[in-house]
Amino acid sequence: LINNEIGNSLNFGFTTRSTYKVVTVKNVGAVNYGPLVISKNNDDNNFSITYNSCEDGLAVNKTCSVRVHFNPQGKDAAIYTGSLAIENKTVNLEAKIEPTCLESHYFDESSFSCKIKTFTITYSKLVGIGSILQNQESICGVACENVVKTVNYGSDLTVTFNEDPSFDLVSWGGDAVFCSSSLSCQLTNITSNKTISVSAQSSKPVIVSASLTGPSNQFEVDKYY
Repeated sequence: LINNEIGNSLNFGFTTRSTYKVVTVKNVGAVNYGPLVISKNNDDNNFSITYNSCEDGLAVNKTCSVRVHFNPQGKDAAIYTGSLAIENKTVNLEAKIEPTCLESHYFDESSFSCKIKTFTITYSKLVGIGSILQNQESICGVACENVVKTVNYGSDLTVTFNEDPSFDLVSWGGDAVFCSSSLSCQLTNITSNKTISVSAQSSKPVIVSASLTGPSNQFEVDKYY
């Protein structure tokens, strides 16, 4: 005869302050009701009834309302629960206060905890023979295109190009372009995703030797690049 139109639960969701929601009750039967019996189960006074029009009775096809107020006593980060009894029907109450996380962390709703933020470092080797190392850990060698690694918020990185001896000129690109021609690049306090590319070439002359043989002479030409 009494239908709680919100179902069996009243969820306040995430909140950091005092708030309220309204439960609407309708008499769908054929008999008028006197004052309805409404009570709140013990929940450490985090929930309270601040308005109740159902105490005046409920005629057929009429509605009344109950205002349920959430006012956490300790305001600690937690999941607060309680229940409201309306005649023979129980409405479960739930509200959540999200913890305050450090700047380096984010709130994970599934575990209801603060977790450290992570960022991606995407590496590519454009030209050259050698491998890329991140804090002395090998990231990629021959095949090195869009290789992704994950680091924690605030990490410091030393990225090194471990080159073939013939490749001694290194140029960095992306978020490491400031590293110029150094074989190592320092990135400090990582707080966003980064893209790093590297190219290498040789500064040493390439010697090309050719022998030409004619009918009456033979000579060699050495050309330097």
